[in-house]
Amino acid sequence: MPSSLPMAFFDGAEQNNICGYGFHIVTDEDSSFSIHWNGGRGSNMMAEAMALTGLLSFCLFLDLHDVSIHGDSQVLVNYVAGKNTISKAHLAGWLDRIRFLWTSLNGGSIKYIHRELNQEADRLSKKGLHDDPVLWHLQVSSHGKYFFIHDFFAPYF
Repeated sequence: MPSSLPMAFFDGAEQNNICGYGFHIVTDEDSSFSIHWNGGRGSNMMAEAMALTGLLSFCLFLDLHDVSIHGDSQVLVNYVAGKNTISKAHLAGWLDRIRFLWTSLNGGSIKYIHRELNQEADRLSKKGLHDDPVLWHLQVSSHGKYFFIHDFFAPYF
């Protein structure tokens, strides 16, 4: 597992055209944030893009600019890193938003990791498949215990 803190992991899941999203942010050795939500209908690539959009937005909200981001979508990670392009018309607006948010972070790194190293984000995205589509589910933990669990209306990206 990567070791520089803060670090974050994202994943999207798609099942029967329903998308679930999740991300996990570890801010220090003892504290983390986990968020999952349902995004309604879409493709697996849309789910990955939305999970990354949510993660980048939340990093900006937390004022985390030097974060090490990890995901198991090699195509999307390489896109953000400037190593490839993605030509999917239905994703154009989301890809522009990701590029804007990534630039706004003004630092940090993004890396591809294998699925087995992304298990928490994968678990969260699959949990999101069964969520109410209008709510984000936030869990904050410290020293291995959840001390804040809250549902809130999904923000507009």
